[in-house]
Amino acid sequence: MSEWKSLKVDFKNVITDFLTSYPYDSFEVLVIETVANSIDSGATTIQIGLRKTDNGLAYRVEDNGSGMTRKQFENNYHALALSSKTKGQGIGFAGIGAKLYLACLSSGQKIITETRQGEATLASELTLIRGEPKWRYVSGELADHGTVYTVVLDPSAALVNNGTVREMIWRHFNALLLEGKTTVLVEGEKMGPWIPKSEAKSNSTFRIRNDDYECTFWLGVKESDRAGIEVSVYGKRITAGDYFGVEYQVRGNFRKRIYGIVQANGLAPLLNTPKTDFRTQVNPQLWAAFRKQVYVRLREWLEEVGGLQQERQVSAQSELMAMELEISSVLDSIFSNPSLMKYNPFLRTRLSRTPIPSQTGAVQASLQQGAQRTEGDHRGSTEGLGVNTPGPEPGQSLHLDEEGDKPAREVQRKIRTGIQLNYRDEPENDKQSWYTPEAIVVNVGHNAFKKSERQGFFSEEQHVLRCVFFSLMEAFPPASVGDAIQDLNRFYTIWGSLS
Repeated sequence: MSEWKSLKVDFKNVITDFLTSYPYDSFEVLVIETVANSIDSGATTIQIGLRKTDNGLAYRVEDNGSGMTRKQFENNYHALALSSKTKGQGIGFAGIGAKLYLACLSSGQKIITETRQGEATLASELTLIRGEPKWRYVSGELADHGTVYTVVLDPSAALVNNGTVREMIWRHFNALLLEGKTTVLVEGEKMGPWIPKSEAKSNSTFRIRNDDYECTFWLGVKESDRAGIEVSVYGKRITAGDYFGVEYQVRGNFRKRIYGIVQANGLAPLLNTPKTDFRTQVNPQLWAAFRKQVYVRLREWLEEVGGLQQERQVSAQSELMAMELEISSVLDSIFSNPSLMKYNPFLRTRLSRTPIPSQTGAVQASLQQGAQRTEGDHRGSTEGLGVNTPGPEPGQSLHLDEEGDKPAREVQRKIRTGIQLNYRDEPENDKQSWYTPEAIVVNVGHNAFKKSERQGFFSEEQHVLRCVFFSLMEAFPPASVGDAIQDLNRFYTIWGSLS
């Protein structure tokens, strides 16, 4: 065996910072990170097990991935805050093995690592000596390319078992198991995905830029603690329990029976450092496009299986529409400010289906306030003068309405969209408002709205403005509390300056 070598880092502070940023205990981090690093190495088989040894309980992971070169092994694996990974192309922590080391050595006894890429097997022992992290080369026996980690745990880990490991794999890597390209074995037993016993299932895909996204939804026969939609990147769950703005449209007896997985490798560049959440402010346009696509597919599927509530009509509809036009104009002015544009997912020209007048049209529509003039598709014999479609400007336009008296047809047009407002009368709902990819929905049945309505338009306007801004901040969270306060101050400063 070679001499012990030091890792020259502020060990205590690094561990504290790391564990603070990761919302799991050290053993769960160990399981997550060893599997994630195996996936990043291109492994097609990952074998995991807990075994008793002379030194205590040991956690062992073996994969057939690419393994590490001597340079990677010595300079990256045995160093902290270094990485050979390209940002946005992996789900393990930024630094080969670093997170494994921090999460486990802080509570364990030692880590034996063997790796092989090519003809040579490299092996090391990592441990703490008088509170200082040390490592040295040891002899290794790995015959094939890949990596093996053996972590001798401390006595506090004695309560964990292979069943615990399986539950963690199902919780964090169900998308990997569902995809089926990587085999995961726990104590020699191949794991399949966790799938609810269901009465309906849906598969769909969509594309954003050059990346494909796959949605799989199930309607379980009974309620589940895993209800909601999981978003996974390279097989690893990043977020869970989301309903993408559909939750307040779902029938009560359906809500806890919906389970889904969205494979979203295209969101990898948005991952935070510990790869446990998305930094949506990095690219709010990508995040908004992604959420809208999932929303549309989830809502369409729920409509097919009868999972949506009937739309509730609000009272005083004409007054709300008049208020909506005025408030929408104010919101468009506020969110056109460069410092706040990041919160506005509606602020761009896009192709959208919209009704236009047609004597032979197959749909019915009615005239409503609010318009924008759009150009035609230039397929006719003349260029045309354009037509009014729904928008934020003064004027009237056709809106789809089954009871309307105007014949119309739907066509695709380039629509300029600002902040869209919808209203729902949900007195039993504690939410004052929420974001959907179609609009900000304001709950006019909420006691706070009713009180502002009694106090007059100015109180009502301020209530709706606040609801809109907080709904957008919830959907597109700023990087920090300080940024949130700063943006909130900007929002009201701009609003206060408008005539």
